[in-house]
Amino acid sequence: MVQESDLLGFGRMVLHHLKKFRPNQYACLLKSGEVMDYCKEMEDYASAYLEKAQQQNVDYLTALEIAKETWLLLPDFSDDMQDSQEDDNPTPVEDNPSATERKDQ
Repeated sequence: MVQESDLLGFGRMVLHHLKKFRPNQYACLLKSGEVMDYCKEMEDYASAYLEKAQQQNVDYLTALEIAKETWLLLPDFSDDMQDSQEDDNPTPVEDNPSATERKDQ
């Protein structure tokens, strides 16, 4: 079982982010006893990605941003819900002036 002291920078970043921005997910992981395992797993994924990116000469800051967005700093739950609601109710073409203009050209 992973302890908080086993987490490095990325794992601690995930833990802090869960507590502050994803409290429901944090509560579920805490209840199941999987918080530290989850944080360590995300830390490992991000670290492996950064290592592989460096081997392929990818700019470190670019790779770090990708790792943060993919494994470390996920949007809060309300953002996820808002995005899915927007996708479920797309703006009709006739109500979207830019789409109408493109269609006419």
